[in-house]
Amino acid sequence: VFGGAYRLEEELFLDRVGVANKATQIREKYPCVVWIMKKDSGLSEKEVAIRAREAGRVRHPGLEAVRDVLFEEGRVCLVLDPKGGEGLDRLLKDAGRLPMGQAVDVMEEASRALDHIRAAGMVHGGLRLADIHLQPDGRVKVAGFGVPRAEEPAYSAPEQMFGAALPASDVFALAACAYRVVIGLLPFAGPDFPEQKRNMDFISPSQALSGLPKGIDEVFRRALHPDPAQRQNSCAEFALSLKAVWVRSRKRG
Repeated sequence: VFGGAYRLEEELFLDRVGVANKATQIREKYPCVVWIMKKDSGLSEKEVAIRAREAGRVRHPGLEAVRDVLFEEGRVCLVLDPKGGEGLDRLLKDAGRLPMGQAVDVMEEASRALDHIRAAGMVHGGLRLADIHLQPDGRVKVAGFGVPRAEEPAYSAPEQMFGAALPASDVFALAACAYRVVIGLLPFAGPDFPEQKRNMDFISPSQALSGLPKGIDEVFRRALHPDPAQRQNSCAEFALSLKAVWVRSRKRG
């Protein structure tokens, strides 16, 4: 039993910053996730708690919600709604990639949740493929908002290396996820991520996979640009640009 209120049942995720556990609230018996920050994470407990509380005030049906912020044994702990469904990272281990039409729908739904965060004056700042979950009813839920994690260099925007997480950083991360979903590969594979991103050293989608809609290369060239000002103005603009080239291709076909 954790914090006198939560029964920890299964470890879900572990990195150098913290550990997430599947849990149940004992009195009200609702399922949840309890994330516990490591003592040696190097993060400020005060800053983590403040950001998590701010994130907890941002509610959207497509977002994993922060229910509560606790301090237990000198560590910050976050109580989160369960994500549900299956993360795209696990789903694509078997499927490789999604059909273009489904990929477009998933990105459009994820973009709504991300832009809702932006409308609240915040950014996700850590989106990766594992944070996009497909629910059993087909809806999409975005996880990880307000939860500190170790950086994922394959998804993070270049400016985040210098501590600047901007709304345009979420556009970059969503585009990296979309590239992986559509192509079956990440745009930037490393190991020198900063150099690759600075030089836009990634394979154009049309070269990586035949049969993709005309215009898709330009959509990704904008979204994955090293200069935040050159990217689409919002996650929705990126997702709708992707949808537009897909719809045009279907009409031609």
